[in-house]
Amino acid sequence: MNHIMKFAAALVAVGSLAGCGGEDFSGAYGTDGPYGKHLVLNITGDNAKFFIVTKSTAEISGLTDFAVSYKNEKLLLDSSKENVHLTFKRAEDERGLNCLNCSERSIRLPIDWALLNSEPYDVDSMLKAQEEKRQAAEREEEKRRAEAAKLVKFSGDWVAKRHYKDDSLFIMSISPEKGVKHWAFTYSTANKLISTDRNFEVDGNELVLLSRDSSTKYALNEDGTKLMCTNCNSENYWLKADPVKVNDLDYTRALAGNPQEQRK
Repeated sequence: MNHIMKFAAALVAVGSLAGCGGEDFSGAYGTDGPYGKHLVLNITGDNAKFFIVTKSTAEISGLTDFAVSYKNEKLLLDSSKENVHLTFKRAEDERGLNCLNCSERSIRLPIDWALLNSEPYDVDSMLKAQEEKRQAAEREEEKRRAEAAKLVKFSGDWVAKRHYKDDSLFIMSISPEKGVKHWAFTYSTANKLISTDRNFEVDGNELVLLSRDSSTKYALNEDGTKLMCTNCNSENYWLKADPVKVNDLDYTRALAGNPQEQRK
């Protein structure tokens, strides 16, 4: 097993290290890794931590502890668990680090590590915050799935009735599996303007579409062919579309209506 390659593939970390003989390596150092990862070395006293941070999500993974020692103004990191031994010296800018053996075939880590922070990061707090965020996301997803199960009565493809000539062509798809999805197109050319998942909840017999600072409530008519807004100041409703024809532009345009032609 190539320990360092597996270890480096997902490495993002924070670190701190206190040096000896006048040299102080304490702090957090970082470098770019593969596949949108950032590698971080966090040095505090006689312990250093490597771990991976995914740039797009800031998620930490691949945490590995190293024992710290010093010799001839060099920083020595040893992980008996991973069987990895790294040697660093202070970089020419007197801030970052240069790895003296990272180019070896069995290691293959970047050589240059820039100083990210002169004080080591509190990795434990960072991991705790990450776990709390993950648990909150799980709870939100459970809530979403529970609400989605209530969508059965509203399931189907819907086209919004147009009332003005400048109105876009709106299509909505509702299902317990995928939730509520919205699309908006220009009526004349069918250029896609918006594609988004809508936040929603089901309140009794009403579907509530949630926005940042407001909500719109809809209820089905008796035969289930219309979703009518119950808290709008003007007429606002969706017509149920034939699931086979909903991708036919002529069909959806006709269902949405053309107020300009109707006034001629």
